[in-house]
Amino acid sequence: MKIPFPEVFADETKNGTKLKTSDYQTSGTYPIIDQGQDFIAGYTDSENGLYTDVPAIIFGDHTRVLKYVDFPFFLGADGAKILKARKAHANYRYLYYAL
Repeated sequence: MKIPFPEVFADETKNGTKLKTSDYQTSGTYPIIDQGQDFIAGYTDSENGLYTDVPAIIFGDHTRVLKYVDFPFFLGADGAKILKARKAHANYRYLYYAL
């Protein structure tokens, strides 16, 4: 049975805090997830705006890279989308592999 994408996922990008590439550090307390090939693009020590509603799936709308994230993070600058399941208690790892 096929279920339309918008019935499975909600775009929660507006609830994440995007950091500019110039704000990335090589080490820090919290990871920054972007749409690039590297799983973690950089780090920050800022706590303001940390996205904690995990797990989540990150989708790169330019690169089409998918990432399963199960720890608090900040969002990279452009093109990364936070996807959350519309159903409570969804199996995010399954949804990640299904995509």
